[in-house]
Amino acid sequence: MGSGSCIPSKDRGYPGAIINYNKKWMLFDAGSGTLDKIAAFGIDSKEIDVLFFSHLHPDHTVDLITFLLELNYTPDYTRTRKLEIYGPEGLIKGLQKVYPHIKPKSYQIEVNELSDSAVSIYGFQLSSRNVEHANMPSLAFRFDDGSGMMAISGDVGFCQSIIDISANADLLILESSFPTSELSNDTHLTAGEAGKIARLAKAKNLVVKHLYPVCDDYD
Repeated sequence: MGSGSCIPSKDRGYPGAIINYNKKWMLFDAGSGTLDKIAAFGIDSKEIDVLFFSHLHPDHTVDLITFLLELNYTPDYTRTRKLEIYGPEGLIKGLQKVYPHIKPKSYQIEVNELSDSAVSIYGFQLSSRNVEHANMPSLAFRFDDGSGMMAISGDVGFCQSIIDISANADLLILESSFPTSELSNDTHLTAGEAGKIARLAKAKNLVVKHLYPVCDDYD
């Protein structure tokens, strides 16, 4: 839903991706405007079954607040099925203190706080790994249904754990915040580092995202 970063851009949205698998809608991160993009694609966001959050920076989480409000206050709509949320520790409790109106009225939220974890969900194996990002909890995820594998990062610096969870992925969706000419750090990847991770992991396809505006000046 967005290939941009925390910097506003007329060409790139804030981070967010939506996946449909076995007739289940899954949202990965939800930066500002993600719900608008979902609607523009003709998808009813109220039908989302499960959300995944890589880390707690606002450019990846703020539309969660709007989404939970939507589930409570859409006229002539009552959600009864459970909403599952997977992410790092502390995601929901803090938000509910600031925004009490997001507490569910008619349904339950199941919060699954992950680290280096593996669980079965909706017919595939979900794995998560802690990755480097700005000295805060940050996760990358891997989806494996036995016939194909997808790995997806949030924000991440170059580290062994992102290589490990991306191993042999059919599709790797990876942040690439800066052009290769920028200096490397443990907070974000350059384009060259994203390519190196894909090569070391033997990923078959790489899609880059989280592009800062400077990236648009490069091929």
